Amino acid sequence: MAATKHTVLAGQKVPVGSHSVQTDSKAENNVLDATFITHTIPDILSPNASILGLCTVSTDRADISDQGWHIADFLAFRALLCGETHPKAQTWLAHCDILSLANAWPENYAHGRDRRLVNDAAGASSYLDRKGNLHHRDDQIKVEPDPQRLATEFLKTLSEKSEIVKKMGFPIIVIICGPTTLEQDVFFGETEAKHCVKSELMRQALGDDVDAIVITPALFSSGWQVNPSFCRPLATKARAGRTEFFARQFGGVFAKGIVEGFLDWKCPFLDLGRIDERDKNETLYPGPALPSYQQKLASEALRVKIHSALAGRLSTRHSDHSFDFECRNDEWEVMIGQRKHKPLGHYQQKWAKLPVATTPATVREGFRFLGDAFGGTKVSQANHIRHLIKESFAAWSGYWSLPFGQAAGGIFQAFLNYTLPNDLDYHEVFNIMEHRATLAVLADATTRHFNFPRPYGQRCRDWDEPKWTKESPESVRLGAIQSYGELTRLIPSVNLPPGVNYNHLSKVQGRLPVPISYLAASLCSQGPAGTDLRELKSISNFFEEVRGRQVKILLEDPEVQTLCVAWLSSIQMPIRQLGTVLAARASNSRAAQVSPASGSQPLKAITNAPNTAMSTKKPGESVPPHPQGMASSTRASGRLQPSNYPRRNEEW
Repeated sequence: MAATKHTVLAGQKVPVGSHSVQTDSKAENNVLDATFITHTIPDILSPNASILGLCTVSTDRADISDQGWHIADFLAFRALLCGETHPKAQTWLAHCDILSLANAWPENYAHGRDRRLVNDAAGASSYLDRKGNLHHRDDQIKVEPDPQRLATEFLKTLSEKSEIVKKMGFPIIVIICGPTTLEQDVFFGETEAKHCVKSELMRQALGDDVDAIVITPALFSSGWQVNPSFCRPLATKARAGRTEFFARQFGGVFAKGIVEGFLDWKCPFLDLGRIDERDKNETLYPGPALPSYQQKLASEALRVKIHSALAGRLSTRHSDHSFDFECRNDEWEVMIGQRKHKPLGHYQQKWAKLPVATTPATVREGFRFLGDAFGGTKVSQANHIRHLIKESFAAWSGYWSLPFGQAAGGIFQAFLNYTLPNDLDYHEVFNIMEHRATLAVLADATTRHFNFPRPYGQRCRDWDEPKWTKESPESVRLGAIQSYGELTRLIPSVNLPPGVNYNHLSKVQGRLPVPISYLAASLCSQGPAGTDLRELKSISNFFEEVRGRQVKILLEDPEVQTLCVAWLSSIQMPIRQLGTVLAARASNSRAAQVSPASGSQPLKAITNAPNTAMSTKKPGESVPPHPQGMASSTRASGRLQPSNYPRRNEEW
C-alpha cells in the first residue's frame, strides 16, 4: 500500500536543550499536516505578513477564574506583534470589550509566571516615522457582542485579507484565543454546534493557495497549537520528519501501552542482565506484590508524567503557560526550520520591557496534573474540562443517537450537572476526553497518510456513522465490520490516572468506536482490496513506528528519566546507564524500520496489554483510599453519592 508522497527532509539532528530530534531516514518532500504545540511565538515569516487576531470570550465568561486566560493570551500576542508588520496589516476582533476589562483590572490579566502586564496592548498603538512624527496604527480592537455577527465578520475578514496576500505573495497569521477543537474549529459564545465555525469553512474563506499559519490554544496542555500548513503543505521542507509530527499529534492514544511498558519488565531503564530469570518468572511486574507508600508514589508520579507529556504533544514545559524565549526550546526551529523573520531574542527583549505586576500573585491552586494550564485555577481548569465534554457533543452527531452513544452521553451529562466532582474525577474525565479527541485526529491523519478516501468526503469529527451504515451495500458493511475488529486490536483503551480502576463494562473508559469505524469504512471504500490484510498490516506498522518515536522522545525527557530511575530505585531494581538506554532504543528503531512486505511483526507493543483489569501485583495500581472519592474499590466511599451521578464501578 503506497503512503502519501508528502514527507520531509532526512537525516538531520537538531539539539533542543537536553533533547534531540532525529528526522526520518527515508523522509520525502513535505508534511501534509505540520501541526505542533509551542510555548513561544511562532515565526511570522515576513514583515509583510497579514495578521488577524480573534478573541471569542464573551463578557460573562471573561473573569480570570473562567476564560479570562484567553484574554491574557490575546493581549500578550498583541504586545509581541505590535510594530512587527505594516501598520494597516493587523486586524483584531473580540467578542467582549477587552479594553475596558484590561483597564479596570490590569493585574487580573497579567500573563505567565513572570506576571507581565499586557493591558496596554488593549489600546490602539502609535509609532514615530523617520521624521519623528507620531502616527496611530489602525489596529484597535473591534468589538462585536453578537456571536453570529462576530463569526460573520471573522470569515469576511479572512476572505478580504486572503485576497490581498495572494496578490502580493505574503503569508497570513491567524491567532484565535477562545474555545476551540483539536481540528481548530472555533466556538463563538457557547460551546455548541450552532455557534461553531469549522476549520474547513475557514479554509474556504482563505483559499487553498495561500500560506496561512493558524494559532489556537492547546487543548490538553499549556501552550498553543500551531498549524503552519493550514491551507496547503509547507512551501519549504520541514526540519522534522513526518513520524516526528505524528508522534506529537497522536498525543495519548497509545499512552496505556506505553505507561505499562515503562512499569513492567520491558522498562527501558531496567537492567535485565542483572536480574535472575526466576524472579521475572515469578512475578508479572517488577517490585513487591504489595508496594509501600513511597513505591506507590514513585510509580504514580511516573505514570502521570508520561501521560501528561503525551497529552501535551511531547512539547517542552507542557504544564507552564508562559512564553519561553530560550532558543534551545524553540519548537518552531525544531519542527519547521530556521526562523525567517525575527529571532526569539528580539521578542524576548520586547517582553522584558513590559512592566511586572506589583501586587503579590494570588495563590492559584489548580489541579496538579494540569500545572498552570487553562488559567491555573481549579475553577478555570474545571470549566475547560467541561468545554472538552461539550465540544465532543458537537461532534459525531450520529454516535450520540446510538444506544452506546446515548449511554455515554448520559454519563458525561451527569458529570456536567454534578456540582462537586473531586480532583480524581476531573483527572479521569480529562484523560478520557483527550483520548477521544485525539483518536479522531489519528483517524484523519491515517486516511490522509495512506491516501485512503474519506467517507462522504468528511472529517472523522463530522462523519455520520449511522447514515453511512444505512446507505452502504451489505458487502461493504460486512467488510467494515471485519476491518473494525482488526483495527480495534491496534488501539488501546484510555489510560486512566492512578487511583481509578478499569471497568470493562464502562461506556466511556474504552475506545471511542467512531474513529475506528471511520478508518474501517475508509478501507472498505476502496473496493474489494480495501480489506486486504496487507493494508491493515501497513496501518499496524505505521502505528508501531509512531509509538516507537513517542517512546524515544520520552526517553530523552530529563523528568521522565528522573522519575523512572526514582521508581526503579524505590523497588531496588538495577538501572541501566542512560547512554545504554538511548543506544538500545536507537538500535531497536532501526531494526523495526522494515517494509510491510518483508514480514515485520504485527503491532505488539501497543496491543500487549489486553483490555482487562490490571494485576494488583503491579506497582501503583493499588493505592490508599482517596479521602474525597466516590464508592470504588480504589477509593473510600465518598461524602456524596447523588443518584444522578455515576458511581465509579457501576457505570464508569
